[in-house]
Amino acid sequence: MIDDNILKDFKKIDNLKETLVKVVQYVRKKDAEQLHSLEKKIIEDAIVNNDLDFAELAVVTYCFRKMFFKQHIFTTNVWKDTQDEILYDLNNLTKYEFDLNKYRDTIKNAQSKIEYVDKQLGHFVESIVQSARTKLASTAYAYGLSSEQACSLFSTNREQLMSFVGNTKMPDEDKPFKTIKERVHLLKVMSKSEYL
Repeated sequence: MIDDNILKDFKKIDNLKETLVKVVQYVRKKDAEQLHSLEKKIIEDAIVNNDLDFAELAVVTYCFRKMFFKQHIFTTNVWKDTQDEILYDLNNLTKYEFDLNKYRDTIKNAQSKIEYVDKQLGHFVESIVQSARTKLASTAYAYGLSSEQACSLFSTNREQLMSFVGNTKMPDEDKPFKTIKERVHLLKVMSKSEYL
């Protein structure tokens, strides 16, 4: 008989691999709309399962999507080469036996490469990776996580989160929830999670 935790790990790995394939596919197609929809799903998986691996993938996905709109970076050979390197590494994760430690190193390396290019070519003081962490933590906060849980999940600090939340009109954000029934279902799933 297979242990429930082992089964859960297999499902997580399969989900990560499927998601990585889609991230690579949508970035290569430059499909910001599909990437945004996928990003929302990744965020939901991270929140519902309190999963740092999905949270970190959400950060990378958010950064790719944002780079589509930074034409002063997106059109450069430096970014094109960096993007190709990252996509190659992400794609390789799906081709061989999945190693969670290698996945984590690859995601961390992707974030470092994105941050480096943004620092070299960007116009903002705050890096795109840190902005992604804060924005995604605010989304988790809007879903109903406490500020502490949201900050922990997306590796940002509470001061940045509260400053961001204070400067936005969160009720005006387009929420991925459609109905009250879906919200109640999410809360039920979250309340059963062993991590919360």
